[in-house]
Amino acid sequence: MRTFRAGNLEVAREEIEYPDFPLIMGDSEIESLDLGNYGEEGWRIPALEEIKYLYDLANCASYDRLEWNSQKWSIGNFGDNTYWAVRSNGDFIMWDFISGSIDYGAKARLRLVRNI
Repeated sequence: MRTFRAGNLEVAREEIEYPDFPLIMGDSEIESLDLGNYGEEGWRIPALEEIKYLYDLANCASYDRLEWNSQKWSIGNFGDNTYWAVRSNGDFIMWDFISGSIDYGAKARLRLVRNI
């Protein structure tokens, strides 16, 4: 798995599919997700504060659309997508990388992180 560093986090770059589970998941899939070996190696779903931090990194470019997309791709292939995060109370939420807010869609992408 290819990764990049963002502050004190190691972030998995987006893969077409993780070997053991899908990239895009709905509510029931994320709630029953077993990270298996990934979890044993410290990988986890990012906390809400962490996904907001990654969003801020990905969106620090100007409002020029080409520069904006280039910045998102340069820090780990974040696209105009929604990504899973977890609140401090354990609830899963979706974070929209276009609006920079919580999303209430049907499915979101999975990006794993771990502390370094």
